[in-house]
Amino acid sequence: GHIKKPKGGVLENYTRCHRNFRKEKRSHIKSIVQPTSVIKFTHPHYAIYKDDDYAVNENYEPINGKGNDKFFTQEASVQKIRINHYWSKSYEETLAKVERGNADQLRKRKLEDCEELYNIKDYTYDYNMYKYVVKLHGHFVRETLKYLYYKLAAFFCDRRKSYIYKLASNSNLFNKKWYLKTYPDVKKAKLDPFKHYMNEGWKEGRNPSKNFDTNAYLTAHQDVKKAQKNPLWHYLKYGQKEGRKIFSVKDNF
Repeated sequence: GHIKKPKGGVLENYTRCHRNFRKEKRSHIKSIVQPTSVIKFTHPHYAIYKDDDYAVNENYEPINGKGNDKFFTQEASVQKIRINHYWSKSYEETLAKVERGNADQLRKRKLEDCEELYNIKDYTYDYNMYKYVVKLHGHFVRETLKYLYYKLAAFFCDRRKSYIYKLASNSNLFNKKWYLKTYPDVKKAKLDPFKHYMNEGWKEGRNPSKNFDTNAYLTAHQDVKKAQKNPLWHYLKYGQKEGRKIFSVKDNF
């Protein structure tokens, strides 16, 4: 959901993941091996072992497929051992990754071939790694409370997202075509315009349509700005009931 690389660490900033990551069609294996048992690595995700041994998952179930199936698993098990794989992070970092090419071959990636990896459509939020942020920052009480808050937020995010999207769709305050035309970087990155605005765009001062000025709403309603609430979300859920004023965007682009 990020266009630019945000400030802060990876564990804090990149919390979205595939909703069904355990059963993704391309669930790559990450191998932890005993080097003395390995003949050679024929692929970054697969090794050939001595004495016809084979890899197993954390439950000691064999992973011994043939051909390309050797690199994948049908269902990922992450109850005992877990590795978070941050493939693309922000769109800015994705472009850099594409430019530097593959690690195991000379051929460079094409951005369009990577879309399913950086522009995840069916995602959820995962804060299981946030407990390490608590340790890294050292503010145990503050970060623990934040961690618990994020866990609850992840639980309710999908329901709230659906509710707010329905409200916005029934109003004239969000315009998908206008947003993509006004912010071509979002269109170029092929991001969902509504999700981008709700998660990142409003923080960058972007507007959801010509009928709603983000910064003007925050300036006029300092309590919303101080609380760091998404202005469109606040207006749709509370502001219009309270009779708060909204402002149109001046056509001066």
